[in-house]
Amino acid sequence: MRDAEIKYQSLVEQISAVVFLDDINEAETTLYMSPRIEELTGYTSEEWRADPDIWIKCIHPEDQERISREYERSHKYGTPFAEEYRLIRRDGRTVWIKEDTNLIRDKDGNPGYWQGILLDITKERETQATIQESEERFRRVFHASPIATCVVVLEDGRFIDANQAFLDLIGRSLKDLLGRTSVELGFWQRGNRELFVRQLKEHGALQGIETQYTNVPNGPKDTLAYYELIELGGQPCILAMFYEVTEQKKAQKAMQRQLQELSVLHAVAIAGTESYSEDEIIERVTKITGQVYREVCGILLLNDQGDTLTPHPSYLGADISNWKMGYPLTQGITGKAVLLGKTLCIGELSEEAGYIEIASGMRSELCVLIRVNERVIGVLNVESRKANAFDEGDERFLNTIAGGLGTALEKLRLSKKNSSAQGN
Repeated sequence: MRDAEIKYQSLVEQISAVVFLDDINEAETTLYMSPRIEELTGYTSEEWRADPDIWIKCIHPEDQERISREYERSHKYGTPFAEEYRLIRRDGRTVWIKEDTNLIRDKDGNPGYWQGILLDITKERETQATIQESEERFRRVFHASPIATCVVVLEDGRFIDANQAFLDLIGRSLKDLLGRTSVELGFWQRGNRELFVRQLKEHGALQGIETQYTNVPNGPKDTLAYYELIELGGQPCILAMFYEVTEQKKAQKAMQRQLQELSVLHAVAIAGTESYSEDEIIERVTKITGQVYREVCGILLLNDQGDTLTPHPSYLGADISNWKMGYPLTQGITGKAVLLGKTLCIGELSEEAGYIEIASGMRSELCVLIRVNERVIGVLNVESRKANAFDEGDERFLNTIAGGLGTALEKLRLSKKNSSAQGN
């Protein structure tokens, strides 16, 4: 028996934790305390056995009430005592302890003694505190940032947090987001998100991804998105930041549109000087204008009596086979524009009873008058399958093209008139 005790003691004293045995008497006299206690607390095992109150005296004041309460409950009912608390060492330093103590019973169930183990978890606690402090700093910066930012779970895209800038971007409250996934909210299609997650895992971060939010207040809104893998609370997450570039995009598109329009206007002017017939001029202008308005684009000519419009054969994107003989001004939006003597821009054709369908699914139409010597000779017409597709910029542009076409036709007619006069 003595040899077994020696072997047990030798084994216990080699492990890094502190092992102890307490009697079950009222004083709970320490029967054994491993020498490691001195390394942990600064007090020797002899001092520990000599002073029955040393343990409670070493417990940090802020933990004493809680630990005393749990200690009393455990020893009253013989249940395990498993707690984490702080001890103040002999030198005044504080260490974190994880204690796990159990009542050992004999084969008949009679209590024999208390056996416990003390682990130094100071480093783990400090690491945990550092992480918590870091996460708290992150949250403060996160919520104060003017950049639209959110955090979602990597696996399913479930929202964990979002700052006010992001909520303003999408026009939702934090309550609406939390616990819901980006797929549920319509920010991602499931297949697209799976591909995105694979790419993010492969690279660790994705930068400058163009993302447009459509169903948002004052939308659509264009953004440049930056994604990064992070760990928050031990969980793999995605930190997403969105820089709104809607105005920059608009300016860029406006610049591209302006350059395109200048190119078209130049081509129209060249067509006017190089063409030898009205049909040739109209066909070339239609093709050039169709480079911008690709859905439906064409010119309708007014007859000499001024009561019928006929689509020119060069019409693009439309079936004009039923209208080769023309139609009266009392029909269609183009006829209405001639009767009113002004440009007409219709944002929703389904609300126009007089609309003549020459292509399926059209929702918007813009009609601009073509004049020669102030007399209306026809209409430049464009249509789109998008509602409210045309704006004041389109009106100005098409009016300029129509003006150039009218001037070219006027010069051609004047040239033919002069040639005829000279021949006589």
